[in-house]
Amino acid sequence: MILENPQIEMGQLPSVNNIEFKKLAPTYKKTEYIGTSILFGFLLIGCFIAFFNIPADYSSISYGIFVAWAVFFALSMYLAGKQYDLAGYAVRAHDVVHKHGVWWRTVTTIPFNRMQHCEISQGPVQNIFGLATLRVFTAGGTSSDLTIDGLEHEEAKKIKGFITGKIGPQPTVESPATTDVESSPLTFDGITEEEFGEVRDATGSEYPPDDATQISPLP
Repeated sequence: MILENPQIEMGQLPSVNNIEFKKLAPTYKKTEYIGTSILFGFLLIGCFIAFFNIPADYSSISYGIFVAWAVFFALSMYLAGKQYDLAGYAVRAHDVVHKHGVWWRTVTTIPFNRMQHCEISQGPVQNIFGLATLRVFTAGGTSSDLTIDGLEHEEAKKIKGFITGKIGPQPTVESPATTDVESSPLTFDGITEEEFGEVRDATGSEYPPDDATQISPLP
């Protein structure tokens, strides 16, 4: 049999743009806005503390702090919404695809035959809004190789059930069968034959000393 390895034209490869990505739960966008607002709320408190502790001679710096806060707050809110708009996932017949990121966009594809198990987790905020995070682990990995945030809890359970059905039942690890191991001789160092006789009488040994017991005489 002749091994053939023909080259594949790049135009024949499937395009990632043909994948119909499903958007995350709409409430996930709200949680991102809430989390960003809480973070910048604490930063605003720090800005006021700095404002009242900066000398009057540096008033321009004092007001510059609030300008910087407003710029970063507006940018963070924009990125939070943009991140939601660009994120998505797709469950196909043979794999799961997830895309995310704004500045650095990432598309991750994991086939079912590489998956080991998956799990669902919920934080306090996610529990309030009925959201969940799906984590997929591959064989040989200690951390999740695919993490999808912002799924509706029921949707996450459906995906987990589908993945579990594709993976199949996890093999059970059986304990190895016990085998007969040849016992090693019992050694008594530094005792006389008379002392060994007392030990043998106390333990009820039936075998003679030269069978399975070694005696090392005292120097």
